[in-house]
Amino acid sequence: MKQIFSLLLLFLCCTASSQNLISIRGVVFDSLTLLPLQGSSLKYFASDDSIKAKTINSDNNGAFLISNIKFENITIVISYLGYKQRIIRLPKSDKNLSLSIGMESTGLNLSAVEIRSTKPIVSYLGDTIQYEATMVKVNPDEMISAILKKTPGFALNKDGIVTYNGEPVNKILLNGRIFFGNDIKKALTLIPAELINKIQVYDAYSDQSTASGERNIKEKVLNITVKEDSKNKITGLATLGAGSSKTYASKAVLNKFNNSGQYSFFEEGNNMGGYLDPWGANSLKSEAWNAGLNYSGELGKKIAISANYTLYKESKHTSQQFNKTTFLSDTTIQYSQNQVTINSQVSNNLLTRINYNIDSSNSILFDNSIILGKSTSNTLSDYFTKVDDSLINIGQNKINDQKRITSINQSIYYQKKFNGNGHQLSVSINFSSIHSPSLQYNNSFNKYKESAIEDSTIYYDQKNNLFSNISNMRLSIFYNIPLTGKYSLQINSSTSKEKTNKDQAYHNFDNTSKEYNIPDDSLSSKITNFLKKNSLKVSLQYEHKKLRYYLAIEYANVKNTLNLNKNVNFPNINTRKLLPSAFFNYKIKALSTLQLAYKSQIKAPIFFQLYTLPDNTNSTIRRYGNESLIPELSHNIEFVYNNVSKKENNTFRAQLNYNLTQNHIIESISILNGNQFITYENINGLNATELLINNSRIVNNHFNFETAFNINLSKNPYTTGNNKYYSKNQSYTPSLSFNYKLKNLLSVGFSKIYSYTVIKYSNGLESLKIKNLSIAGSLNLYLTKDIFYNANYSYSASYIQSEKLQASTLNMDISKSFLKRKNLLIKFQTFDMLNTNKNIIRNVGNNYIESYQIGTLGRVYLLSGSYIFK
Repeated sequence: MKQIFSLLLLFLCCTASSQNLISIRGVVFDSLTLLPLQGSSLKYFASDDSIKAKTINSDNNGAFLISNIKFENITIVISYLGYKQRIIRLPKSDKNLSLSIGMESTGLNLSAVEIRSTKPIVSYLGDTIQYEATMVKVNPDEMISAILKKTPGFALNKDGIVTYNGEPVNKILLNGRIFFGNDIKKALTLIPAELINKIQVYDAYSDQSTASGERNIKEKVLNITVKEDSKNKITGLATLGAGSSKTYASKAVLNKFNNSGQYSFFEEGNNMGGYLDPWGANSLKSEAWNAGLNYSGELGKKIAISANYTLYKESKHTSQQFNKTTFLSDTTIQYSQNQVTINSQVSNNLLTRINYNIDSSNSILFDNSIILGKSTSNTLSDYFTKVDDSLINIGQNKINDQKRITSINQSIYYQKKFNGNGHQLSVSINFSSIHSPSLQYNNSFNKYKESAIEDSTIYYDQKNNLFSNISNMRLSIFYNIPLTGKYSLQINSSTSKEKTNKDQAYHNFDNTSKEYNIPDDSLSSKITNFLKKNSLKVSLQYEHKKLRYYLAIEYANVKNTLNLNKNVNFPNINTRKLLPSAFFNYKIKALSTLQLAYKSQIKAPIFFQLYTLPDNTNSTIRRYGNESLIPELSHNIEFVYNNVSKKENNTFRAQLNYNLTQNHIIESISILNGNQFITYENINGLNATELLINNSRIVNNHFNFETAFNINLSKNPYTTGNNKYYSKNQSYTPSLSFNYKLKNLLSVGFSKIYSYTVIKYSNGLESLKIKNLSIAGSLNLYLTKDIFYNANYSYSASYIQSEKLQASTLNMDISKSFLKRKNLLIKFQTFDMLNTNKNIIRNVGNNYIESYQIGTLGRVYLLSGSYIFK
């Protein structure tokens, strides 16, 4: 390891003597009269990164100078009122350039007419799609999440995931800078909608792939720009509210943006669960408070820094009813549980990021995160199990759990580009550690009925000291070697070591001493597991103009070693595989691409799947490891077609995935004397095909709609006892949504998602037919310039065979602005007005159906006041 760090230090000391910078000068003139065009706008950017565009204007003689830019593919967009826009794309060059740019007049006599224009809601800058956020009408106290809900192509789900035309958004930037790390959900609730100028969407290589040099797959990036008059001053809002059922809410967001950096502070607290969550999360009975700081900016021209800190506190009182039905070849298992949990947690999160561009050839990136947390939970659950409608057992669990967690993740990426010859070296080092001790009290019993075995009861009254520590270190070295023509050879070598320590000490209660001092050796254990992975990947890559592809072969070696109680050594698991992969991308035109990818990978079994470990989590379930398990081998083929029609403002995306898994690891379930016995097996035959089609269109500035259609076909093998079976799943999901705005009077939103699923079983079980329907609508009325009314309704229904579950929610609010600058907003809100939100979740697997019903707050009224800092 010392040699590695010495080598890294040596690389950091190497700097390039040449800065590899060029200048572009020229003149803009009327192509007919040859007269110079004073004040022409010239926007220039790297052809694959329009988000970092810069703009200059020509002088009195139409002349301009673009100085000190990197010699790479450059796009220049020239605009002048009354003339047709010109776009010039310059190929990569290491010499200064001189341009003469003639502009063609549109023939419009500007002095004779009054020019009136309506700005389109969407525009296109190279490979960037840009939306005018100012043309989306929302309430003054709303955040940017409200704008995204009304912007074509965007969708927000309750897990905090943002998608654009079906693709997940992986990163959010504010004015081109990182905002609140990778916490997209948090970031979008902290940017007031009134500050937003534009929303830009584009594809870019991930930070890790850019830093490592292995630039293959891109990710979706969302960049938000603020209005110029919002810079260099404090903006935001502060909200206080109180309501029925002793509910309350508070929120404060303060931002300051300028050219040197961005500063943000937030505070948010309420005891209304998910009612105030713009993602529509479940309205659980919980109380939460969190606050944080964010900074991102530059120190000089070479160092960019971002950091954010968040303190989070939450307490929950949750009641839940859980039911699961498992279908075996000749048996049906029904498990039912009623559970009440009181939980509290506190966490401190700190993320820092430093990007140092030493010069045009050398850069280094430091990425660090620290999480310190603790939690306490008290759980009471009553359960019973039936087999073929016969009661097998009943039981109760009382568990008190006190846990702490310390998580550290540190990464260093170094990159060196050698002078002008295309050679590139990247070195990355990552270290992570999760330290989690806990103290648990378990007071439980399970009573077997006579129909299973002799009527008997098992009791647990234990104190459990549980300790877990997982540490991982990874080193990766990448080198790019240019070959003849447009080919390059890429070599990537990586090694990682993961160590897992689990120490479990169980003590039974002593009725004599009234202490937990009787060791239970049957459950206590000390486990040490080592997982080592080594890989060497060689890729041949071609890149020229519109076409880019690579072919790769990877040698992977996975070794798993486990030690139990320091004296029991299990056999090593050592797997070696050759893993091919390929990638093809053709750029048909700007914003239109065709992509085909193939990837194979292995997944090693987890140590508890390999070895039988003591566990009393559920006395009715017995798990047994299988030392003969081998890693899964999966093959994935992906086809993607993207097309944007600028003329029709239509965005289309189609994606076809096929996955085949060999040696798939499954749980094999059998029943004996009322107990479930679970073992792990390798099985072949798992495959899945998925087709996703998304199409969004902006008809005009008032109306846009989106349609989608998903098809999923899969074959899922499973076993019961010694028998192997299959379930064949077919799922079809069409959806439709639209947004309509009538001037500044009202806006309407609507979405409908319907899914139909059929599951057929090879063991003779009756086929399952599942229908799911989800409808959501919103109405926003702007009664006057000061009074706003909003209503949101959602309905969901789930049908399995003849059984139907349904729930609906109606939320309404009315608000009015006060003061001269309309800084004060008073709002009255009603949540779940019809008191019909049942909060039911249903999941269907290969051979089981499970459902959760979680208690909610019910109808709540809230009166709040917000002061807006403009």
